[in-house]
Amino acid sequence: MEKFKETRDDKNFKKFLYYLLDEKAMNYKIGFYEDLLLEYLNGEVIAMDAGCGEGIYGNEWAHKVNPGLLIGIDIDIESLKNNRLINLAAKASLKEIPLKEGVFDVIICRSVIEHLQDPEKTFKEFYRVLKKNGRLIIST
Repeated sequence: MEKFKETRDDKNFKKFLYYLLDEKAMNYKIGFYEDLLLEYLNGEVIAMDAGCGEGIYGNEWAHKVNPGLLIGIDIDIESLKNNRLINLAAKASLKEIPLKEGVFDVIICRSVIEHLQDPEKTFKEFYRVLKKNGRLIIST
């Protein structure tokens, strides 16, 4: 934590952020999350909606995307049953995703991260199931 504080106070902090973040993230605007979904959730991609719930957040963009496969993962079975946006559902914790390594081209995760008890395990799982050069799109 102390190391981050030193970096943050450094005059090169903006360069540091550019190094960490996609250039598009540095030009953030309202609708940025949806713009990324439109860009990356089309074509023959295999995608995961992590903590998808009933899919209420997807209503505004669902008709605009067409991934090859969208798998929803959530711990609430009733939400999964009511989700009309996903092609397949898995009742599971994001800390223990029941899929092989390197499955997904894209993982989307909206309004979930802030509710996790152990986000580090979840991010490790995201890394494990993402393909090399896969995309993780988070909104919180």
